[in-house]
Amino acid sequence: MPELGRLVTVMSSDEPLEFEAKRAVVEDLVIHCQRDYDVVYLPGQEPVEGRCPAYGCGKVMQDLKRPQRSSHIQSHIRREKSRVMGIPLARVKYYWECFSFHDAQSSDFEEHCASHLRSMTIQHYEVMVFRNTTVRAGYCIECLWDNKKNAVARMRSFNRSTDLRNHLEEHISEKSWPSKCSGCSHISTDQQDYREHLHDVHHYNKAICVPSEKARKKRSFSDIDEGCVGDQDPPKRERRPRKQQKKSSASPHASLKDLKIILWEPPIRQHQAVFPLPAEAAHENGERLTDLAYQAVNHCGHFE
Repeated sequence: MPELGRLVTVMSSDEPLEFEAKRAVVEDLVIHCQRDYDVVYLPGQEPVEGRCPAYGCGKVMQDLKRPQRSSHIQSHIRREKSRVMGIPLARVKYYWECFSFHDAQSSDFEEHCASHLRSMTIQHYEVMVFRNTTVRAGYCIECLWDNKKNAVARMRSFNRSTDLRNHLEEHISEKSWPSKCSGCSHISTDQQDYREHLHDVHHYNKAICVPSEKARKKRSFSDIDEGCVGDQDPPKRERRPRKQQKKSSASPHASLKDLKIILWEPPIRQHQAVFPLPAEAAHENGERLTDLAYQAVNHCGHFE
């Protein structure tokens, strides 16, 4: 955000401003107030009127998800650089240290990488993401301080944390213990100590503290190879008990002749016989009904 830097410079100065300087301050304030703070864009890759600035694109940034906006602009500008420089797209290399594109096979690219290598003092080697944008690439601590490699190989960058972790796993699997860290003077006693050191001191993602599935499989296979000596039989795997299947009423080997077809019929409903009441019971019920009718008449007459 260059306008923010200019505003800080003006606000910290006591010198009076001329008319043009005051107008520039107002313009910077307007830009700063209208900026979308959900996504930060790299220098030279800001949208123009909310659209991708790459030639022939003009994609509206609001139509993309926030994590895709900055990467969309960078990929399209990279294609534009490939067309302007007249080189294949694979040769166009972007450096987060200087925010610029370079030809990876040019004669001065080695010296350019060496200049960044000499100024590399930060101990943070993990990918940095700020406001949905990768603002700094990740670097392998083993390659970065390997003096046997050239500057281009040492400054190999990773813009995805998973790719960086998979690369580091290859180095970790080849190390012997105890081992001294390539980026500092720490001596790790074992693999787990080294993994925790990478996370605590060099700020690699905490996922590096747990060996990946690929590394665990490789380690288990190496342990099996060490256990098998000469012509000894390999260790037998324990078989899991099979699940017991429910027994069906019909035998699986029954023939068609043994099968019977049974037609469904509705159940027969038995009607209960209604017997007439005896004479004494009928006379008793009649007296009860007469008594109830008499009480009802008296109750109604009470309200008249």
